[in-house]
Amino acid sequence: MSSPTLRPRWLLLSACALLFLAARGGAQTWTPAPAFPDAPAAREFAAGLRFGDALFALGGTPFDANLDSPVHRLDDGATAWVSAPELEGTIIHHGAGVDALGRIVIFGGLALVGDDEGQSYYWDPVEGKQGNTADRGGAAPLELFAWATDDAGRIYSLGGGPGEGATPGDPNSTWAERYVGATDAWEVLAPLPVAVADAAAVNDGQGHILVIGGFVAGGGARSSEVQRFDVATGSWSTGALPDLPVALAGARAVLGADDRVYLLGGTDASGQAQAGTWVLDLTAGRWSAGPPMAEARSGFAAALGADDHIYALGGSNAGGGTGAAERLYTPPCATFPTAPTPQQTWVGMTAQLHMDVVGGTPLSYRWRRDGVELFDGPAAGGGTLSGTDSPDLLLTGAGPADSGAYTLAATNPCGTTLSPALDLDVRSPPALGATWSVRHLHPAGALSSVARGVDGGQVVGEAAYPHPTYSSTAHPMLWPDGDDTALDLTPPGSVGGAINAVDDGIQAGWYWWPYTTPQGTGYERHACQWSGSTASFVHLQPSGWEYGSISDTDGGRHVGGITLNDMSTNGDGALWNTPVQWALLLTPAGAWGSSATALDGDRQFGQVHLGFGVVHAAMWAGSAASFVDLNPPGSSWSYILGAGDGQQVGRATFAGVHRPLLWGGSPEATIDMLPAAATGATLNDVEHGLQVGYATVGGVSGAGLWAGGPDAFVFLHAALPAEFVSSQATDVEVDAFGTVTVSGYGYNQTTARSEALVWRTNPVPLSADTGSIDTQTGGTQTLRLFAGPEHAGRTYVVLGGYSGTSPGITVNPWTHLPLNFDLWTELLFDNPNNAVMPNSTGTLDDLGMATATFSLPPGLALGAPLTLHHAYAVLDEQLVPRMASNAVELVLLP
Repeated sequence: MSSPTLRPRWLLLSACALLFLAARGGAQTWTPAPAFPDAPAAREFAAGLRFGDALFALGGTPFDANLDSPVHRLDDGATAWVSAPELEGTIIHHGAGVDALGRIVIFGGLALVGDDEGQSYYWDPVEGKQGNTADRGGAAPLELFAWATDDAGRIYSLGGGPGEGATPGDPNSTWAERYVGATDAWEVLAPLPVAVADAAAVNDGQGHILVIGGFVAGGGARSSEVQRFDVATGSWSTGALPDLPVALAGARAVLGADDRVYLLGGTDASGQAQAGTWVLDLTAGRWSAGPPMAEARSGFAAALGADDHIYALGGSNAGGGTGAAERLYTPPCATFPTAPTPQQTWVGMTAQLHMDVVGGTPLSYRWRRDGVELFDGPAAGGGTLSGTDSPDLLLTGAGPADSGAYTLAATNPCGTTLSPALDLDVRSPPALGATWSVRHLHPAGALSSVARGVDGGQVVGEAAYPHPTYSSTAHPMLWPDGDDTALDLTPPGSVGGAINAVDDGIQAGWYWWPYTTPQGTGYERHACQWSGSTASFVHLQPSGWEYGSISDTDGGRHVGGITLNDMSTNGDGALWNTPVQWALLLTPAGAWGSSATALDGDRQFGQVHLGFGVVHAAMWAGSAASFVDLNPPGSSWSYILGAGDGQQVGRATFAGVHRPLLWGGSPEATIDMLPAAATGATLNDVEHGLQVGYATVGGVSGAGLWAGGPDAFVFLHAALPAEFVSSQATDVEVDAFGTVTVSGYGYNQTTARSEALVWRTNPVPLSADTGSIDTQTGGTQTLRLFAGPEHAGRTYVVLGGYSGTSPGITVNPWTHLPLNFDLWTELLFDNPNNAVMPNSTGTLDDLGMATATFSLPPGLALGAPLTLHHAYAVLDEQLVPRMASNAVELVLLP
């Protein structure tokens, strides 16, 4: 006996062990299920199956006074069986299945009393027998055949015969056939390799029917054979799966929700009913002992219920049989019902990865990246991982090294299932050049000007001009080539307007819509768009709304705000899905108003007025009902001004302090973007992982650009002449050459006005839009030269070579051209501006930029690829080379 001091410790350890086993799924045990209504009377020789969400025990004993067989039904979640219409006659050892027509088919069996044995018919849970079906073949044994149903609803009758009492003159059978409901016919199949009776049969869920154990052909002895029928080929195998560890007859086989085959009960060589359970792992091809049933059983009903439990119902045993039932939970293997969608995030942002998982409990999880298990804590890219043991993985502060294929391993007692890969791409903002060029876009005669957007080389905004009645009015301005040549897009009859955004050749904003009153002509601000000219103007103001303006466009859809009339205290965010005079309102139910300021893919962004002084950053997906509150935790007030490539920018207020914020699509995924050197900042827009706005540095409020974080800040204002005392950046574009263009404006104290501006930089002096040309079809490589403003107005010379870039040509101590001199170098030097390179030499513009092209006509015959390199030199006024660019590759493909 344990000592008093050791006993509590032993109990505690035992309890902990049980809890551990339960947590690991090792506590899979049989538990009581509702007994039959006539228990303790034995319920023997019934056929069990699931129909819909209900379990049925069909036929068997005890027979009623009319010598009919009972049927009982157990609905999913019910605590008691209910009686259903009986089967006809005193039939045992029969088969049952649900055919492809959705009918319960009863067939075969031995009549203990009477002569109605072997009948086949379909049976309804409410009406009972409904009509006869085709009988099995004449060679089919009446009793002790195994039965199962395949995935196509075909019902199998396999083997059978006298069973233990078989003799050489009356042996057990190899007969095999199946019932096809659509034709009401039994198809004869290839015979079983081994004759058996009172065997178990089951659909393994992998395209096979298994026949397990049973009495051998001559009776007496029991078999451990596992015979497998391939449904697709119609062939049998006895070696595809291992034999059962023990020979049994009268057992029942059920495919569990965990995709394993469970063999239950039966009789062994001693003839005694068994309580044992054997489990076949089909993937591993291995049998193992499962939890034993509470009662020994043979000749019983068994089926998988809708609750993922295997039910053992009644049966025969040494105690005269049983009417009790029990069940065993078989946890469904983990599955991933939703295919993961590839995700992108930007360096420094938060990535939220989710995987939908369904399966039996208990479930445990482990994320992997490129096959390597992940754990909470530091991430490969320098950030932090959390939720590595859950379906939701949070990666805070993502870095490039975090890119990869993420999978989730879900484990339960069924085993471990690995999800499909979720590809995460952690993007980095484009490289920035060290030199920024600035171009003034202020139109002649304008009182002031502002550049508000840039796309495809076009710059848009507004310029104020004198007006005899209103002193001055803003006019919608388009700078088609991003230079100082401006187009005034004021529609006929209007006095002005403004362009707020440009994308894919579409300009959007507002104009002064004229209307006539007895007092004269009046004007209202109305939403509109253009496509490059005054004549292309389209009026988009919804009917009945007096005021409106478009804030952003993607070239096909627009967002902005509209107001009903002068009495309105709040406006509504609006979404134009097509260029018509109609828009979707985005103010959610219960809110006071809203404003939509930005588009990004199928999402819209802005802010919602939720009550007195309560303004929250907002996201929509095309309707007011799709509103998502993006207000960061702890913020009392926030709004979003720009969005692009999965990021959003704006401001939020924390404890009365305004902070510039970068969002990543959720309230929690935010970064405070205030640079260390700044006392305040606001972000206006974001594209390509670059953010623009303004910051106050050294007391000067000036244009700024960020590359994903507060430390990656460029004070663009520093590139302006001294007469500009303040400035703002409004939009940013990165083109195919890597050139970064920022639109904006600055206040010029010398001219006492705001003036439209663009800033430009390139990370390398020379870049190209393509790296190869097919010589069969011909083509063009365009080269972008960016020498910087210090070389504005100077001469450039593009040279080339096919002999590589090292060691190159040293022209003077400060100019090294990365080209090896060869025939192509000589041809370009002696024949500048030729047909292949018509602008190989020329003058850099006021930003120190130029464009050169390599144009190859089709039909050049090459036996192998040829690699060319080009670079350029800049000459000063004395034609002395002052700088040389990097080399750019061009592969000519045969």
